[in-house]
Amino acid sequence: MKYKNYYTYPKYSEGDKSYYGTIDDLPEASMIEADNLEEYERIFHQYVDDHLNKKEPSSAPKRTHKGLIALICVIAFLGVAILSCPDKQSHKEAITEMVNEVITESSTLDEEDAGLALLGMSLSQGISNWILEGGLTVKNHFVCSVGKFNTGTEEKMVSFGIFGHVFTFGKEALAENLNELF
Repeated sequence: MKYKNYYTYPKYSEGDKSYYGTIDDLPEASMIEADNLEEYERIFHQYVDDHLNKKEPSSAPKRTHKGLIALICVIAFLGVAILSCPDKQSHKEAITEMVNEVITESSTLDEEDAGLALLGMSLSQGISNWILEGGLTVKNHFVCSVGKFNTGTEEKMVSFGIFGHVFTFGKEALAENLNELF
């Protein structure tokens, strides 16, 4: 008889009027005794199934742990994103820093006019804060925030904040506009 790649060869005992045998390649000493072949086969199948269940534990708990770990990671990721979502002040600071960088990069003043350049920088920072106060809106989307500037006719996205950092957009356009003004 064969079952799941295991073999047994039942023998009949005239004296006991029963079948008996062992299972090949099974490490446990498993002697089968039965009154008929149907019972012998049923016992044979049961021994093999028991052996395979001991040999190969169920993989269901592993999947549950992997799923649970993945869920914990997602919750932790979202929690950190929510707790570190930048506010309006962070967006204003990042945009002001970008304006100051553009002014510094586009400045072509000599060393003699350094004082004038510092005065212009201070003035531009005050003006940019005043402009941002009126035209900048920041929408919080729990895990991220988006800064938009209202020009009167349209809203343009100027910043994006996530994980405590604000990314600004439009540095090249701002530099072009400043060059036209000066």
